[in-house]
Amino acid sequence: MRVPGELGQAGTADQRVGAHRLLLQTPRFSRLTAAILVSSVGDPMTLTLTLVIAWRSLGAIGIGLAYVCRVGATLAVGGLLGRAADRWDRRRLVVSLEALRCLALLLLPFAVPLSTLTIFPCLVVLGAAEAIVQSARQAAVPELVKDNQIETANSVLLLAFSTAQALGFGLAGALLARWPQALWLFWLDAATFALSGLLVATIPGLGGGINLAGLGSGLRVALAVRPARALLIVAATASVLIGSATPALLPLAYEFAGNGPSTYALLQIALVAGIVVGSLSAGRLSPARLRPAMAVSFLFFAIGCLGLAGLGSLRLPGLVPALLAVGVTGVANAVYAVANASSVMRAADPLNRGTLLTARFVIAQAALLVGVAVGAVAVTLAGPRWTFAATAAGMGLLGITYLRVLRRSLPEAAELTAASG
Repeated sequence: MRVPGELGQAGTADQRVGAHRLLLQTPRFSRLTAAILVSSVGDPMTLTLTLVIAWRSLGAIGIGLAYVCRVGATLAVGGLLGRAADRWDRRRLVVSLEALRCLALLLLPFAVPLSTLTIFPCLVVLGAAEAIVQSARQAAVPELVKDNQIETANSVLLLAFSTAQALGFGLAGALLARWPQALWLFWLDAATFALSGLLVATIPGLGGGINLAGLGSGLRVALAVRPARALLIVAATASVLIGSATPALLPLAYEFAGNGPSTYALLQIALVAGIVVGSLSAGRLSPARLRPAMAVSFLFFAIGCLGLAGLGSLRLPGLVPALLAVGVTGVANAVYAVANASSVMRAADPLNRGTLLTARFVIAQAALLVGVAVGAVAVTLAGPRWTFAATAAGMGLLGITYLRVLRRSLPEAAELTAASG
């Protein structure tokens, strides 16, 4: 079993390598990164096009149903088949599910003209596959890199995912503006899943294939792992707070400038830029600093949200302060994501790593959905500025509380180290 990073890995920090060198030195991890990058570019195209079709067919109810189908399938499959990423060979599992997603999207352009309602079962398939694929790929990271490279690897994967998402939404917007009825966009996304599956098929040794008693009870198994339990609770709390701020950004953009959509696009660019900076910074963290960095990231997220709330209240001219505040939240979000995922990996062992990461993904997605709903209600009742202020208060409280918990745990860790010596 892996020694907890806070106790056993602090001395490896001087052996760390940067993201560029890691990609050059580990061809298998490079191919996994490429697979995630490629498949993540296509996701926004399908999401945007299906939402457009749902809106034209059923209005707001269609958009809500589309989200329920995709997110609901993700949560259901992640909860019911939470141990799949450990029990089945991960390479075969990912390749099979990528092929399934590819097939569903290849058929969709033929099905939609018959009935637009066919997008909803397709979204169920995509969401169900995503729950397992996402966790299986991430659980394979310790099989592909050295122990002291886990944090850097996770930062590279987050950077690849964020970059691909930004590129995908940009492509979707440009292509749909030129071809509003472009059902062939589904084929482009199908091609990304096919290429991603082919890349994963070339990567041996992704792990999995462990003889477990069953596929279900993944959440119960994950919460029974004491070192991971607190990390999962923190992930849930942080995801609720992050989600609550999401619906407030667009209304706030209208308060900053008359052209709300253009301002919102600039704020999103600043957010992505912050995520890039945060991803590169988080990759340099040593195992001993992961949890303190997580706590500090919550405080910086609170500062960014407080800045947005204050700027909206003061109505200062110019967008630069707002762009900086959003960028700070992006940096904090990335540092938290890398630190939390890396800590969960180090709390796991090869028998339950996939299960723990699936549980983390499901818990975070469910909490994010709750947060978005709470944020939407808060924006409606109190406006975006007070919503950001409330998020700042919650994040600040979370950061301070987690720092106090970590300070109390230091004497216990020292005693454990002395006893084991």
